[in-house]
Amino acid sequence: SGLAASGAVQVVRGQRRSEAEEKCVRWLREPPLSGGLGPAVLDEEALAMAAEGGSGMLEELLQAKVAIRPSQLCDRMEKTIILAGLHHCGVLGQCKAQARAQWSAALQATANNASLTARSLRKHVATQRDLANQRLREDEDSRGWEDFCLPVIAKAELL
Repeated sequence: SGLAASGAVQVVRGQRRSEAEEKCVRWLREPPLSGGLGPAVLDEEALAMAAEGGSGMLEELLQAKVAIRPSQLCDRMEKTIILAGLHHCGVLGQCKAQARAQWSAALQATANNASLTARSLRKHVATQRDLANQRLREDEDSRGWEDFCLPVIAKAELL
């Protein structure tokens, strides 16, 4: 309602904006806030890559599974985060089109950064799950990976 009121005030008084509004204008005009998801939604092919197991570009980009709990859902979440990162860096098409051996140093660094970010998020989600399960009373069931991974996957698919 504050944003609507601000818009109504601008209609009445004109286009003057405060300093705070000027800083937020670019952010407010981004597709998710200005009327749609825009071109940033991951395509079905990319999402299928994250959902399936086996070999491929995403399997190669996953960090080594050392000191993490095995979970197919966490793997899917991690792959989806990598895809979202590559998409927003504008290199997902290049990554899918070329064999990894042909990637430039900059493309390799971007992909590795997306992978490290995804692993960091996975560890954070695992920590949040552990904390939530430690706070349970005796009569409550523990919360599974679905409660923590599925919301992250859904958000990453919209990013």
